[in-house]
Amino acid sequence: MTAVAALEKGDVDYIGSVPGPDVARLRKSADIAVVPSTGGSGGSACQDVLIPNLTRPPFNDLRVRRAFAHAIDRRFIAERVYFGQGQPATGPISHLLAWAYTPDVRQYPHDMAVAGGFLDAAGYRPQANGERFAITFTHASNHQRLAQVLREQLKAVGIRLDLQTLDFNAQVEQIFVKKAFDLGLASYCNGADPDIGVRRVYVSSNIGPFPFSNGASYRSARIDALFDQGAAVADRAQRTPHYVEIQRLLAEEVPYFWLIDSEGLRAHRTAFSGFRLWTGAFVEEVRPAAASPPR
Repeated sequence: MTAVAALEKGDVDYIGSVPGPDVARLRKSADIAVVPSTGGSGGSACQDVLIPNLTRPPFNDLRVRRAFAHAIDRRFIAERVYFGQGQPATGPISHLLAWAYTPDVRQYPHDMAVAGGFLDAAGYRPQANGERFAITFTHASNHQRLAQVLREQLKAVGIRLDLQTLDFNAQVEQIFVKKAFDLGLASYCNGADPDIGVRRVYVSSNIGPFPFSNGASYRSARIDALFDQGAAVADRAQRTPHYVEIQRLLAEEVPYFWLIDSEGLRAHRTAFSGFRLWTGAFVEEVRPAAASPPR
């Protein structure tokens, strides 16, 4: 029996994650509450991020990265792949980490003409069959739907996406340890502070053969210095400008492709209320709802 089925039957009272296809049905039930969860399996304020290998073509060319960013339809992905459990990411910090976040960065709206122009400028013109080049997308089996959508979106601009589907541990080793990949995927959780959950993804000192590090092998002395400066003071008002500048610089260089600021859903039976859920950023209490008076 699945967790959702057990919840509907009454065998369990709470589940921490609701699969997208089950959301609409559960919301129709008077006995079940479907509520937002700001956390994820790895913490809070998580982002699903595509990881390009910057150490080799084609992603070592900024024009290709900008083309790729314009070719991805994030809104479609948010609605059709994630079933509304999240919103398109605008940059390297989730909007849920509000004090450090800014939307005022370069954006890459879905635009195939602009994407094609960048690829032409980079020397990747369409061949007789319409293809410009092929890359391999290394991903875990639970992201097959995303992989198929990306394949179709990129095909429209002449990029052939070959899918390499592995189990979770194997894809982590392929991307982060062996670094034998073109394009990968990870969920990076920002946590309660950018110095904990964001820094690790971008600083050059965290390039190495270990999971959920700087998988793209991105290097920038300026970004390294800004993260150091942001960590050197305690006052948030003084720290925020450093993280704003980090987001602006990274949005220009596109070392990763930020897909979704995850906003998962959880569900519980309406006989309970007042949850205290630990996510690494806050706690939310759980207790039975007050009993109805006897009749």
